[in-house]
Amino acid sequence: DFQYFLFFGTSFARHLSNARQEWLHQALERLTPPGQGELEFYHYPRRGPILRQVAQLGSAVPGWRKTLALERGDWQPAAPSATRLSKGSGKGKCKGKGKGRRAPVMPEPVQGPQGPGGVQVYLWHPDTQAAFLQKALYGTDSTSLALIPRLEFATSTARAKELLDAYPKEQPQKVDGSDIWGWEVIQAAGAYSDLDAEVQRRFLELPLPWIPDAVGDAELECLVAALGRADEDASIIQMLGRFAGKVKPVKETMTKLVARVSPADARNLIKQVMLPRKSGVALQTAG
Repeated sequence: DFQYFLFFGTSFARHLSNARQEWLHQALERLTPPGQGELEFYHYPRRGPILRQVAQLGSAVPGWRKTLALERGDWQPAAPSATRLSKGSGKGKCKGKGKGRRAPVMPEPVQGPQGPGGVQVYLWHPDTQAAFLQKALYGTDSTSLALIPRLEFATSTARAKELLDAYPKEQPQKVDGSDIWGWEVIQAAGAYSDLDAEVQRRFLELPLPWIPDAVGDAELECLVAALGRADEDASIIQMLGRFAGKVKPVKETMTKLVARVSPADARNLIKQVMLPRKSGVALQTAG
């Protein structure tokens, strides 16, 4: 049962993700996504790591600690302080009022979470990435959608195409707040003759776990923006072409991807995808 250590603390998961990938692969092989096989405790929202957070335990900015704290709401990125350069003591040649001074550098406002945080999946084996894509990124929350294109060696574009084809999709199961952690705390002494049997009984009586799988405008924009990081440039450009006039980030993503392909392929893609009238004025101008 070593795979369950992934859901208790972060030390074991971080060690497997960064140093012992073969153990991570064996752990993922023993886990199941919701709807396949028996119901497991890690299918429920709860206090502790979520399986997709195993991919966010890298050292990239802002670091894995701040990444997880940002998702919990315990930390917010602070805006950089304004830097005001005082009048220098050197011999400057500036003339006029205010010579020797520069305008203050004003900070840019912080616009919420900056992507999925400290992601570390580029060293994973393709089979490990494929198993992680299937068993950890089944939801359509913003973090899962941002992580899908990071799996460079798995069929992440196929998963993205599946989500794009499902648009628009409403949430079939509404969250009612009754199962926020997946279990409730019960006393260990005096109330029950067999505590293990009581825990099993309560777990089997729980409702099915709530899974966010709606694909609306917000989810589509998040996925399209994240696809700008993928490697399969030509196939993604063709896949996004039919959403050019509907989703705002398509223009920025396609412009970024076209710059990566060869000039010959870029000309063909611009002619086929970006210049048709149905693509919209903004994409035609960018092409």
